[in-house]
Amino acid sequence: MGFAFTEAEKFGVMELRVDEIAERLSSFFERHWLAIFNAGFGMYVALALLAPILMHLGHPKAAGWIYTLYHPLCHQLPERSYFLFGRDHLLDVYSLSQLNDLGYLRNSSILARKYFVGNASIGYKMAFCQRCFAIYTTFFLSGIAFGITGRRWKRLSFKAYLLFILPMGIDGGLQLIGLHESSWMLRTITGVAFALATVWLTYPVLHEGTMEREERR
Repeated sequence: MGFAFTEAEKFGVMELRVDEIAERLSSFFERHWLAIFNAGFGMYVALALLAPILMHLGHPKAAGWIYTLYHPLCHQLPERSYFLFGRDHLLDVYSLSQLNDLGYLRNSSILARKYFVGNASIGYKMAFCQRCFAIYTTFFLSGIAFGITGRRWKRLSFKAYLLFILPMGIDGGLQLIGLHESSWMLRTITGVAFALATVWLTYPVLHEGTMEREERR
């Protein structure tokens, strides 16, 4: 005698399977969220650094894929990016006027500057800007530090968090409206402060939440 599920029973089985998969994914994330974040931020930084390395090694096509991947994620303006493997220094920064004096990007549009990756003389830019480099590198290193110290950080207060991120808001906001031109040092410092404060605020909360859910199971 054959046995067949009705449509309602099939739907119920599928729903149970979806719920089970969702529960397993949720449980996996709760156990490994820090490793997932660290791996994600580490890969994001590593790929941005790989682009100039590939250019330096003579693989422009492979590097081009990385630059293209990062285009929607960062403006990549050369006057706000770090350059690697220049003729004189391993790491360089250039203002727009310096690039103009060197004969590059004179009267160029923002779009043309975005797609300028450098050359063997001045080096090749990272696939993201100085502030993004500071933010995502700090996300990665702070996450590593959070894990190494046993996840025992006391959560940063929201008022303190605002004080940490305010400099980046002022620096980036004034630059955006044309009242101020930031420097590589300001972009880096404010990016580090923003990322460190964000980890300090959110990671202890995530850890406490996952520990509470584990205890209730």
